Amino acid sequence: MIQGKIVNLENRNDYFNLSVSKLKTFQQCKAKYHFQYIQHLPSQEKDYLTFGTLLHKALEIFESEQIKGTNVADHLLMKTAFSKALKDSKYPVTPEQKQEAFEILSKFLEIRAKNKNALAKPLSVEKQFSIDVGDGVLLSGFIDLVKMDTDNVLHVVDYKTSKTKQYLKKDLFQLKTYSYAMCLENEKLENIRTSYVMLKHNFDPITNEFCREDVLSIESEFRKGAAEINQEKLFRPSTGPLCKYCDYVTECPDGRDRVGLIKADGFGEVNW
Repeated sequence: MIQGKIVNLENRNDYFNLSVSKLKTFQQCKAKYHFQYIQHLPSQEKDYLTFGTLLHKALEIFESEQIKGTNVADHLLMKTAFSKALKDSKYPVTPEQKQEAFEILSKFLEIRAKNKNALAKPLSVEKQFSIDVGDGVLLSGFIDLVKMDTDNVLHVVDYKTSKTKQYLKKDLFQLKTYSYAMCLENEKLENIRTSYVMLKHNFDPITNEFCREDVLSIESEFRKGAAEINQEKLFRPSTGPLCKYCDYVTECPDGRDRVGLIKADGFGEVNW
């Protein structure tokens, strides 16, 4: 039975708040979940996160102007969008990051120019959703881009700056969640197209199409996940190759052992 309904964010304190990234963090490593979402330990700003945020912001500004119906030429609009994204960056952008971002956004303009007669219509950017999925669980998130393709199929897009795309071909949970949000918003929507768009791979899409029945059942996965989180008492780590990339490895004895770190003092410094 479908319980999901879109709700106003003003009452979110009445719920157990969940998101795709929050649930996936718990499933990946319960200790990391505890450090990040219960202890609220600060995370480290990574170069790739700064880079990804820069590209997302530039594309968001560009597409927002398209939605408004701008008459500004694409290259001038992107120049403005890129400049604003650089100015608004929370962390310093290196010359190398700036150059790579410029090349990626130039490729975006090149692709648009080649397909100018078959461009999808952008409908919204950074679309926020907040859904009561039942059992006191609130599912929230943002969708990078929602557009209407030329064949009149609604298309949900999530931009990725990953170097590899192999793992994403099997990881459809995020796209199904976004599709679920769109289906709740429009009860007449029966089919939806979704894509991870690989920014570092010439905007190659990893595309899947779902029907309404494919995605509405996903709300039960969030209810189940929330129940498991609330029942968890130990929050034990799941060590593996990803430990060396974890923001909280210095706080985790098992993680430190995995990557060969020694916590030297109470300030969390480490020696190799």
